[in-house]
Amino acid sequence: LARVAKLSVERTTMAILPWLIPLLASLALVTFIPSISLWLPKALG
Repeated sequence: LARVAKLSVERTTMAILPWLIPLLASLALVTFIPSISLWLPKALG
């Protein structure tokens, strides 16, 4: 990604970091609390 955008790895990492933290947090929630992602299939039967 850094080479395609012609930016340094550090700058690319700093740009991605605000998106990466909530993404990993939501992944952890869905992993450890599966009812978050299973409520819709259960509701639809």
